[in-house]
Amino acid sequence: MNLKAGAVIAFVNGDKRFRWFSAAVKEPYRIFFPLGIFWGAVGISQWLFYALKWIPAYSMQLHSAIQTEAYMGCFIVGFLLTAMPRFASAKPASVKEFLVFLVLLNAAPVFYLLHQWMNARLCFAAWLLMLAFFAARRFLNKKNSGIQPPVEFVWIPAALLNGLSGVLMMTGADLHLFPSAANKTGKLLAEQGFLLSLVLGVGSFLGPRLMGTFRPSFQISKDVKILRRERAKALYLNAASAVCLLLTFCLEGLGMTLPAFLARAFIIGLIYFRSRTLVLKPLVKDEFALLLWASFWMVFLGQAGVVFFPVYRPAFLHITFLGGYAVMTFAVATMVIFSHGGQPKRLEKRTWQLPAVSAFLAFALVLRIAAVFFPEFFFILLASASVGWLLAAGLWLILISKPLFTSLTKEEFERCHDETRERVAALKTGRLLKPEKPQED
Repeated sequence: MNLKAGAVIAFVNGDKRFRWFSAAVKEPYRIFFPLGIFWGAVGISQWLFYALKWIPAYSMQLHSAIQTEAYMGCFIVGFLLTAMPRFASAKPASVKEFLVFLVLLNAAPVFYLLHQWMNARLCFAAWLLMLAFFAARRFLNKKNSGIQPPVEFVWIPAALLNGLSGVLMMTGADLHLFPSAANKTGKLLAEQGFLLSLVLGVGSFLGPRLMGTFRPSFQISKDVKILRRERAKALYLNAASAVCLLLTFCLEGLGMTLPAFLARAFIIGLIYFRSRTLVLKPLVKDEFALLLWASFWMVFLGQAGVVFFPVYRPAFLHITFLGGYAVMTFAVATMVIFSHGGQPKRLEKRTWQLPAVSAFLAFALVLRIAAVFFPEFFFILLASASVGWLLAAGLWLILISKPLFTSLTKEEFERCHDETRERVAALKTGRLLKPEKPQED
């Protein structure tokens, strides 16, 4: 190969890398989804390493912090930074915004691993505030004043309020400004209230539309006054439910577990049943939609189960976390990656990979629940459950690697965005896109 040919190849490869980075800034899920898998593996591997005696100790607090703030945080930021500009018809993330999120999301778990809890919480609070700023710039921009966000999106600021309140309470307790009991409530708000609020809001909006079960949550009328009144009622219901959800974590922090979970299960049921998120079966038969449907039920059953069996609270919470949130992230992320990565038709195909991913997650969930009932094998079961999750995550990365890491040409990029805009338009109006007949593998 001569020098000229080598220079041309180097230029082409560099151009592809630049195009991919540019696409990753505009669609941050390309970076944050795999980054979330990395931090999820870090947070869950301690059980495997401890069982193999590779590390001398373990930390429940470290595990929960990394899983909620880093693993789930990366998926949340990747999804919202990609989706919110489209819903608001606004500009995508800038390079500065992208880099700030990238630094803060990685700094928090690093500080946790170094046992610098205060610094880690400050980084978590900083990216929550940055997310609020990012959303406000898109939805409150004068150019977008005519665009009204979905009423369910009131849960997003509620989630940020939960997270920030939790950080404030934990920090105040550490500095002896608040009673020590505030630390427990703060931890519940930051790790559980934050996630559950987002899952209720974004889930009740997105889930029914992706599953084909959507029905308007308020009366659609040509009369502007009636439409505004009905929209306001739906908005107040969601806002009031969000406030009540926050209070349930305060009750739990004070030791009133049964009334807290009873009220929480009622709120989840109210929001999910009213929006047709919890249905007997979805109308769309795509594999990711079936997984999404199952995850909503796991969220609800995990919280409701504590009402009847409070002694087994850790087991039921893992139904919510591992069976609900983890499955939900894989399902939604699969939809986003294939829809934006130039392969939307693959969502309609039957594959073996996605069912295998769900099987490994189910295997991990069963073992994690079994650890509660067989304490003599606690760490062996936890290590085996972590292997199940790692296998699921590794297989999922292989499944999505091509559309995630393929550098698109300008024409392909525009075509994918045209298809995405059509899908977003359907989500805004509640009109379900009619899928073409699945192609045979």
